[in-house]
Amino acid sequence: MKPTHQKILKILDTWMTTFGWDPEHMRQVARLSVVLFDGLSPLHRLDTEERFLLEAAAIVHDVGFLIDEKNHHKESFRAIMNADFPGLDEERKTIIALLARYHRQTKPKMKHKYFAALPPVKRKHVQKLAAILRIADGLDRSHTNAVSRVSCKIGESDVAFILHVRVNSSAELYAAQKKASLFEEVFSRHVIFLIEST
Repeated sequence: MKPTHQKILKILDTWMTTFGWDPEHMRQVARLSVVLFDGLSPLHRLDTEERFLLEAAAIVHDVGFLIDEKNHHKESFRAIMNADFPGLDEERKTIIALLARYHRQTKPKMKHKYFAALPPVKRKHVQKLAAILRIADGLDRSHTNAVSRVSCKIGESDVAFILHVRVNSSAELYAAQKKASLFEEVFSRHVIFLIEST
């Protein structure tokens, strides 16, 4: 019997935990990713499989940090591609690795062979999911779980993210704004961040 999404996510969580690198950040980014995915569903129109791939990528996106901090997104891609995860076929593993690769810096490009090798519809999925993951990662920039909740308001020309924060969130706001360019490009919406204290 094939492992369920939840079983695979548990495998990935355990894999990451063995490295001992900031499991709270990993879980916060995963939590924020699925909250954003659900709140943006009328915009991205993706299904539960893509939600699973996003959550999986959020769990493992920083695995390369212990190898090379500056280029950890690239090292995360390599580490995921070289790992063996029961229940993940090569295409799903590749998508998760690509999302980790694109959670910072370079955007998806056709000159990247693994991205280019995906079917066109899957490439579009990677672009959408990477755009969401970037914002989720930015929203825990200080690794302090500053954002307790986030909600989305989708307009015709913009998307507002309403952040409910527990502590000073200036680092999160700055990072999320900086990482929103891919989202604006992929979804053709201007991004606005609004802060409400909890």
